[in-house]
Amino acid sequence: MTSGWTRWLFEQYEFPFEVVYPPALDAGDLKSKFDVLVLTDGAIRRGGSGGGGERITEDKTGPQLRKFVESGGSIVTIGSSTSVAEWFAFP
Repeated sequence: MTSGWTRWLFEQYEFPFEVVYPPALDAGDLKSKFDVLVLTDGAIRRGGSGGGGERITEDKTGPQLRKFVESGGSIVTIGSSTSVAEWFAFP
């Protein structure tokens, strides 16, 4: 539901965007494709490990997100997705 509202807002205000799924994030090289990643409520589950496939995970997706941020990319998180900060040991 949250991703639907976020998408609607982007469309209403004519922001260019692309919906990206976990396998594309896991593939890496994110900075060459994106400036900002928006992780909506529910994209990151507390604990963040395990799962796989169509789920963002700490062990597979986490390193790619860290590389993205370290290379100058920005991540905007909404709701429960703010827990991604724990993966990076941010205060």
